[in-house]
Amino acid sequence: MTFDEFKQLEAGGKLAIGIDESDAKKFINLLPKNCQYAVYFWAWMAILTIPLGIVVWYYYRWWAGIPVIVLLFPAIHRGNNKSVAQFVLDKAGKDKSFFDLLVASNVLVFRNTQQ
Repeated sequence: MTFDEFKQLEAGGKLAIGIDESDAKKFINLLPKNCQYAVYFWAWMAILTIPLGIVVWYYYRWWAGIPVIVLLFPAIHRGNNKSVAQFVLDKAGKDKSFFDLLVASNVLVFRNTQQ
């Protein structure tokens, strides 16, 4: 599918695109710098929740560190992965060469939105 065909079908509400989150991570370096910085920032925030949980566990209450590690880390990590996928899809909808790269890499999922 070409970019022009996609834009025409998308404008008519007949087609939407998606991408697997693990595939989207491969294209982080091709995103605008502000998107890259946001992804890296939240990746570090997710990583830093583990030592935070240990500190809370040790200095406050042992049981209080468990929710920090068990709940906060996965939530931030999952949200960051979804953001990467959305950043890639947003750029694919605006940039013809990036769209063509994703199509050539066979990572885009095309969904028919007509019912």
